[in-house]
Amino acid sequence: MPDDLEPLQQAQAGAIDPAYGLVRYEQPSRKGTPLGWWTAVFRRQGRAIQRSFADHAYGGQEMARIMAAAWRDAAMRLAPPVTKRQFQNRLRSSNTSGVPGVTARYVQGQLVAWRAILQTPERIHTKSFSIKAYGSRAKELAIAERQHLLDQYGVDAFINLNQKSSQDFAYLLEHPQLIPDPAQVAQHLDVLNQWFDQLLPERLSVALNVYHSPVNASIAASMRIAAFGQRNNRVTKGLQLIRRGYSQRLPEWWQFMETTITAWHGRQRWLNFAARHESAFMASTAESGFQVRDYDAPLGYPQCLTPPALLQPMLTGFELPALPYWMPAPKMPDTP
Repeated sequence: MPDDLEPLQQAQAGAIDPAYGLVRYEQPSRKGTPLGWWTAVFRRQGRAIQRSFADHAYGGQEMARIMAAAWRDAAMRLAPPVTKRQFQNRLRSSNTSGVPGVTARYVQGQLVAWRAILQTPERIHTKSFSIKAYGSRAKELAIAERQHLLDQYGVDAFINLNQKSSQDFAYLLEHPQLIPDPAQVAQHLDVLNQWFDQLLPERLSVALNVYHSPVNASIAASMRIAAFGQRNNRVTKGLQLIRRGYSQRLPEWWQFMETTITAWHGRQRWLNFAARHESAFMASTAESGFQVRDYDAPLGYPQCLTPPALLQPMLTGFELPALPYWMPAPKMPDTP
């Protein structure tokens, strides 16, 4: 079937979401912590078209699902499902008339008639025009009859989409198009994926943990700051907690975060981060430590929210979801 979902037997850990073309996966990481992601997947001309969206990359399960659905909606515009009318207008390899649904009828090797055929779910509609009765006009009449059958019984509906999904994607029927060339579809999907790569939020991961050494009974704490997105960085700072305790060291780690994040992402990014997490950080203890993932607008915001020029004609009216990190926090005054 040209437009069915990716078979579940190829993804044993997957579970179909009620929405068309979304599959949920979950598995433990090497450390035993849960990992989850959504995969948007559908098939065109026997080939799976898919992309995965990890929870941790987008700020949680729900935001990853929203992005997966957005990618699916855009991808389906670039590789729309086949409609019944398109299927009825496909030229079969066995066709000798050059017109879909118009066939020649031979008796003992002699052409005796041209026939118009249209298959619908209810029945096969057919009408023949004999050469004896209509002469050279028989083929012309069969072609006209085929068009009449299409006008009367042809339906602009999708093949292999259930009723709910067909309603959700009804807008794809508003401007019917020919079945796209596979090479052109592949090019458009490559551009779409490059665009969604640019839409990844800039993510900061900060972890502060206390360690006890059984060898010399020393106590130390280590802060790890990592940046993910279009800019990847990682740095670690450790401090002893023997002469100065955890709470006394907090200002030093805060200063380390400020210097690092400002150097990587600029002053405003640090101010946004500080506004969201300063209270929790200063309230942390040696027992609780501190761990946070912080998401911010991607590089090139807000220009990156506009689809690439090549895709704009096909994505007219398409809108990205209003996720929090695409609406950066208002600029804050820099305190001395």
